[in-house]
Amino acid sequence: MNVIWIRSDLYEDIIGAVKTFLPYETGGILLGYVDVQENLVVTKIVDPGPEAVHRKDYFLPDGSFQQKEIDKVFQETEGEETYLGDWHSHPYKRPFLSDIDLDTLQRIATHKPSGTDEPVFLIVGTNPLKLKCWQYSATKHEPIGLEIRIWTDNL
Repeated sequence: MNVIWIRSDLYEDIIGAVKTFLPYETGGILLGYVDVQENLVVTKIVDPGPEAVHRKDYFLPDGSFQQKEIDKVFQETEGEETYLGDWHSHPYKRPFLSDIDLDTLQRIATHKPSGTDEPVFLIVGTNPLKLKCWQYSATKHEPIGLEIRIWTDNL
């Protein structure tokens, strides 16, 4: 199983956002890079944006805001860090890929401007509080589970 590494402060930011928006869904973008062992390393998150829509059963990000943030990080890091995927919450549920999530993951994988044909989806469930992550496999055409590991800057 491949691994997705998330910096501890970003993990705390995600959990904080989930708690802030309860009972509504929220989410954002995961930015980072793929290391030499082909693990994903999340170095930044982009929040939902000022025009995002948060409801009990769905979340719609402010896409134009998020794209500007992705472009900014890509330029600042000279392409070293880029879009890895999305995260969002499932309030009062366990983390799972819904049918809508599966469709969205497949659409992102086939959308050339996304820059990846193997995006990730991180879902935060709040009953109990738990994170699960999947990466779309371009060869198998289905999501594959990823192990989540939290790291600190002083490792």
